[in-house]
Amino acid sequence: MRYRHHTADATSAREASAPANGTLPVRAAGRPLRLLALAASLLCAIVCLSSCAPRGRAVGDTQDTQATISHDYIDRSDYGVALVGSGTDDDLVQKFRAGAENSSLSVFYAQAATGEQQRKAVEDFAKRKVTFIVVHPDDTSDASTSEAWEKSLGVARDAGIPVILLDGQIDPDNQLLYAADFIPTDSDEDIKNNVYSLYHALAAVINADAHEKQMYVRM
Repeated sequence: MRYRHHTADATSAREASAPANGTLPVRAAGRPLRLLALAASLLCAIVCLSSCAPRGRAVGDTQDTQATISHDYIDRSDYGVALVGSGTDDDLVQKFRAGAENSSLSVFYAQAATGEQQRKAVEDFAKRKVTFIVVHPDDTSDASTSEAWEKSLGVARDAGIPVILLDGQIDPDNQLLYAADFIPTDSDEDIKNNVYSLYHALAAVINADAHEKQMYVRM
């Protein structure tokens, strides 16, 4: 590393150019202001990035007309499907679980028998950065719990994780909080008729492809 040695003449020149009153030159005085401006810009950026949710759309439901990733090239092993148990319709939850595992998808299951346990599981999964959160809400008909559900589903939304309702509903129906509602079906119809295999329904959500809010899904 090369060091520059100042000569006596250079030192004298700097001293001669220094203002007599001891104040800083304008360029040096402006440096703290530039640092403050930079700090303000960084703070603004942090605030803007505090939520990963798309503006005005649900995560996984931005309704793009073309997939950003082709379904044919999605590695199923990369899917982390977080499934929340149910105290009112556990048969449906287990049917989804079996269908996901039969499709070679990784399922993370959280046992839950009450709405409160379900909401805690949703928030816990959001912190784990899973690919999807699937839940059949048990107690959304109770007006006293609607705010609690909105808070928990909002945690997942802010984390950028799409929530899929499993033949369920939330009240009030804030469609920004979930990507789709999967309705089980045995129909042999295809995607053109809003009927999906479980794998392709999940692919449509993760790619934010155009899809109906209620999707009929073979499990």
